[in-house]
Amino acid sequence: DYFVKRYKGKIFEYDVYNENLHQHFYEDAGGDRNIIESMFKRANGIDPDADLCLNDYHAARGGKFASNLANLARHLVTKNVPVHCIGIQSHLTDVPIDPEVLERRIAITTDVSLPVSITELSVHHTNKNTRANSLETALRVYFANPGVRSIML
Repeated sequence: DYFVKRYKGKIFEYDVYNENLHQHFYEDAGGDRNIIESMFKRANGIDPDADLCLNDYHAARGGKFASNLANLARHLVTKNVPVHCIGIQSHLTDVPIDPEVLERRIAITTDVSLPVSITELSVHHTNKNTRANSLETALRVYFANPGVRSIML
C-alpha cells in the first residue's frame, strides 16, 4: 500500500506481484494462496488510473514460462482481478538470439489480449558486437509485435 499511495497519479504502471511464478513469499509467509488477487484489488482501489502488471522472468527465454505467465494472467482476468498488463523481464542469455523463437515466446503472452511491457531488457555476452547485434534483434522483434507497448532497458 505504501508505494501505491505515495506515487498515486505519478506512475502509470506498477508491477504488483513480481516473479510470482518463481517465488511464493507472500503466500508462504501469510498462508493465503489467493493473496495475489488481494494485492491487485488493493492496488487498484488506491490508484484506479494506474495499470497493474503481472511481471515475471524467463518468459522470453523459455516456452513453459511464457505459457505459465499467460495462463496465470488469463486465470486472474477471468476472476475479475484487475490485471491490466503482462510484464516480461528480458534478461537474454541465449545469444545470438533466434528472432523466430523469441517471436513465438512473446506471441504466447500477447495472445492473452493484455498489453505487454518488456521490462529489464538486457543481453548478456562477453563480445560487445554479439551483444549489440542481439540487442538489436530483440528490439526489432519487440517493436514489430503490436501487443508490446513498452520496453525498458
